[in-house]
Amino acid sequence: MYLSQNPQISTVLVEFSNNQIATKMDDWTWGYTYMSNMFPQYASFMDVSDWEVLARHNSKYFMNCVGIAARTNLGRTFSFNYDFTGKTGGYLKIDTDKHIRASDVANMKPQTMAGKDSISTVNIQYLRKIVDYCKSKHKNIFLIRSPQHPLYEYLDNEATFSSVRKQNFSDVEFLDFNNFPLNPDEFADLGHLNFKGASRYSAYINQRILNGMLKTGSTASLNKIDTK
Repeated sequence: MYLSQNPQISTVLVEFSNNQIATKMDDWTWGYTYMSNMFPQYASFMDVSDWEVLARHNSKYFMNCVGIAARTNLGRTFSFNYDFTGKTGGYLKIDTDKHIRASDVANMKPQTMAGKDSISTVNIQYLRKIVDYCKSKHKNIFLIRSPQHPLYEYLDNEATFSSVRKQNFSDVEFLDFNNFPLNPDEFADLGHLNFKGASRYSAYINQRILNGMLKTGSTASLNKIDTK
């Protein structure tokens, strides 16, 4: 729907990082905390088959979430509020005050991930649906991996992540900035950049796009990151 209503969009970048293949993403999809928050926002845009996925994996709380969605969207109908722009997407700023100290990093060891070879099949399937939908609308689509701290536990599944990507998304260009050089104080935690780090990384990505990174054949140099 969004692409059909926004014909000016020609290119879509989708974040694809190590944690997104992990089984914890199943809880993000149909766990009650996430489902009760997200389902009311997206229910109107979901197919019956999508509802069935949630019901099949969490029948106990699914109907409760349907009730929440009905109340929420009924209120929108009565108030003629059909604007979802403030509810979807966007950037959540993490203040620079929250950062990893260099002294902390010196005392940290690489984290290990329990069940590193286990994957969220459903999450991968829905990423594939996003790719196919964009292609059906004749949009250019890229998968992009943003910087993660070298000690981040989900990097422990790198071999599995690489295998999943090659098996399921070999037809999609992969922009890998996992090793983009950042200082400890530019990370809010091992998996997220704070505002300082995000600003520097965003400025770099913007410049690369302006330099033609997304044009056919222009991503070959991404394995060697030029930060000048």
